[in-house]
Amino acid sequence: MERVARRARAMTIAAVAVTALMPLLPSSGTSHGEGCTTSCGNISILYPFGVESGCYHEDGFNLTCNKSYNPPKLFLGDGTVQVLDISIPNATLRINTTRLHFKLDTKKRANGTWHAAGPGYYGDGGAYFLAENKNNLVAVGCGIQVNLLQNNTLVSSCANFCPEVGGVIEIGNERCNGIGCCQSSIGAGLASSYELQLRTLEFDSYGNHDFDIEVFIMDSEFTTSITASTFLDDSFLWPGDNHTIPAVLGWRISSSVCPSDASSPSCRSNHSRCADIHKPLGRDISSQGHNCLCSVGYEGNPYISDGCYDINECNAPDIYPCYSDCNNTQGGYHCQCPPGFTGNASMQNGCKDIDECIHPEEHSCYGLCINMQGTFRCLCRDGTYGDPSKKGGCVTPKSSISEPICCRCNHRPSSQRWLNSFASGACCSVHNTQNQPIESKQIERKMFQAKPWPVAATIISQNTDFGERMIIPLFDLEKATNNFDRTHEAGGGGHGVVYKGLLDLQVVAIKKSKIVVQREIDDFINEVAILSQINHRNVVKLVGCCLETEVPLLVYEFISNGTLDHHLHVEGPISLSWDDRIRIALEVARAISYLHSAASMPIYHRDIKSSNILLDDFSQRRYQILVLQGTSQSIKQQ
Repeated sequence: MERVARRARAMTIAAVAVTALMPLLPSSGTSHGEGCTTSCGNISILYPFGVESGCYHEDGFNLTCNKSYNPPKLFLGDGTVQVLDISIPNATLRINTTRLHFKLDTKKRANGTWHAAGPGYYGDGGAYFLAENKNNLVAVGCGIQVNLLQNNTLVSSCANFCPEVGGVIEIGNERCNGIGCCQSSIGAGLASSYELQLRTLEFDSYGNHDFDIEVFIMDSEFTTSITASTFLDDSFLWPGDNHTIPAVLGWRISSSVCPSDASSPSCRSNHSRCADIHKPLGRDISSQGHNCLCSVGYEGNPYISDGCYDINECNAPDIYPCYSDCNNTQGGYHCQCPPGFTGNASMQNGCKDIDECIHPEEHSCYGLCINMQGTFRCLCRDGTYGDPSKKGGCVTPKSSISEPICCRCNHRPSSQRWLNSFASGACCSVHNTQNQPIESKQIERKMFQAKPWPVAATIISQNTDFGERMIIPLFDLEKATNNFDRTHEAGGGGHGVVYKGLLDLQVVAIKKSKIVVQREIDDFINEVAILSQINHRNVVKLVGCCLETEVPLLVYEFISNGTLDHHLHVEGPISLSWDDRIRIALEVARAISYLHSAASMPIYHRDIKSSNILLDDFSQRRYQILVLQGTSQSIKQQ
């Protein structure tokens, strides 16, 4: 009993040890594991092929790496057929084949057989077969017709002859065109062996000559690089270690038909599928087995787990043409025209500008619409001001002479009321909600200091389409920034501070200058006049301004992802890919092009640097306009 117990314990320990070691052993016929040879010479060995036991799919996919050569050479399992190249996606294998030498019998005939992979791989149910439309039948001789048959069905045929000059038969130095050498493509493959029939031509004039006939089945691409006389060279007829005659074989992972759901146990990767191999010869279209393919939009090895990976079509424009904005997706890609354009972006010059001004209302333009390449401008017509993006948004300012301006005020003035006051240059008495008169100068003291009045009048007089929506009361900005609390500071420098605030559910950046000199007030007027007319997706948008302070305040849309300078000089991993950097450069160029040529007057930034390029949360690059000293003067001159 004690011996039995000891034996039971020993068996249990052995079972546990084997279980623990199993993950360390190469998997059997499923994928390459540790200890599997992955290359031989300059040829990669990928599953389902392998050298060691357990590293290949099944018999027929086993290879031999002969290291006695320098560099080592790869052979099929029996060690007689050299492998030159293996393609997993195309399910092909290039081998080094040999010539077939024939002598005609007394009836001027000869027969033979060609095998795809040599001894041990015979039979049309094997793993290897002649690849379809990738090989040529080549025959060297005179007055001979060579037929290639499969199951007594003609697959390919060619005939040659030789001119006789002065009793000497000449074989040409041109490509195999029928003079001494003929060739014909082999369209129907999928067989492992073929019969060869050689016959003299009926008009044979070479019957008295005892010619040897050389027949080759070789890679069709290879035949285009050699001449007829090459086939008679001894080094070619008897190839050595440094000479090859390639032929292309196909291979199948299984001889069975794909299941109805296009799955297969052999197709182990995600995004892979089973594909039947059909025989196109005659009426027989039955499946000749199947292989595995990566799904459309993926590439790699479908025979191993996670072997198929997404193709980045945007990195291969020669294969997947895209002449505009290309965005890669899992299993595909989107090629689309940029905003403001329409058409076929996969064609050169396929994107055409959209003329938004044909139907301006569809693009929320109810004023004067001016079409430009990739965008448009919408302005209030001469003599009006306001918001042209709203129906009825452009209004005619009232004259202080023909009709005094009177308005009703709540606890604080609205932008429309004091904008009208600026436009008229005067204001009558203003009534409160109880219709009690309030002197206009009292409103002045509550709303403004002395300097902003001429500033506002100048802006309006310049006809810069500065509408009601762009005049923002100080009350709103104080509320948005908690009275310009330091916790709302988002940046700044020697000339001022930028605050972050929430205005009408929109996050904005409020630019507050520190220095008050007339020259900077003039620059402010120029900046407002220019920015109020700019409409481009890559230029930071001016939301409005406040004129109630001694130093006017500018309000921009807030771009929250920092500057390009910050992303370029960050410590640690690179935060911007090469594609992102190219995209930033492209969009900055678009913004500059707009400022130089599409704006109402040429605008030259003159301070383009990474700290003036802002990135938003969606990686949409925005080019920040900063009209600096000297720049405004240049703009005025333009």
